[in-house]
Amino acid sequence: MRTTLLCSMPALLGVLAAAPAAEESLTIGPRGSEPRAGTESPAPAAEAGAAPRSQALREKLEYYRQVERLCVVLSPKSSASETEKQAAVAELTREKARAAEMLIACLNPANKAETPARLGALKAVELVKPDDAKLSYTVGATAAADSVPEVRSAAISVVKTRNDELGIRTMIGHLLASYDDNGLVTSKVLHDTAVGALRELGDKRVYQALFYRATLELRLTNVSEGSLTTRSIDSFSNTGGNFAIPQQLSFPIQTPELSVTHVATCVCVPALVALHDVSGQNFGEDWDKWDKWLKKLK
Repeated sequence: MRTTLLCSMPALLGVLAAAPAAEESLTIGPRGSEPRAGTESPAPAAEAGAAPRSQALREKLEYYRQVERLCVVLSPKSSASETEKQAAVAELTREKARAAEMLIACLNPANKAETPARLGALKAVELVKPDDAKLSYTVGATAAADSVPEVRSAAISVVKTRNDELGIRTMIGHLLASYDDNGLVTSKVLHDTAVGALRELGDKRVYQALFYRATLELRLTNVSEGSLTTRSIDSFSNTGGNFAIPQQLSFPIQTPELSVTHVATCVCVPALVALHDVSGQNFGEDWDKWDKWLKKLK
């Protein structure tokens, strides 16, 4: 069975209760999380706790818009001065954990942030250096699956700069998710973008991980039961000292005689196919050749 390397997703923000912001919503979490909020009916004003909750959501959405503007300043497409960029980095660093949550939201396609904002969010990850597993997942997912090549390349660069192992595992997970259990591609777009991203990443650990996964998932097949004849066992020997002492059983035991007529080994196909697709090499199940090839990589 394949394992898709996906992280659990945080809950969504609900729709804001009061007009004029009732139509605004924000998906907090990595790409691939629950569907975008915004379709629920506003909570009645008289509901207990509705006003404080609405205020908290409104404040979070306002902070997201602020972070989004700072990301635009940091975008490579921005004409902002160095002083303005430094001020943006300082502001994001001031509440690093809170900003990280908003950077994740900015990179989530459900929020439909513009390309300059997403490029700026990736630059912010590189400069602010927040330590957040969900953010690593999001950057890896963006590198493997974003629809904009420029954004994918920027995300790959961030994974490299941060030496982000979780980001790399996420990229591999997205590639494996594009195959079915028989190694057939079920999502050509995801497959092609993930293969291209992993090749551009050029990290030896990608090939090592796929090789390990392929060799780990060897399994035995075609073992038959033979004739199912049985043999009666009514005693056994207990070895003590230099000789065996027969021990009589109170009743005989019938044990089946099983014969193994054929044993074959096969590989969990998706991992091997992925290794071939990313590396461009085709050594099949010749693990010695794969091992030698891997050892030559730098």
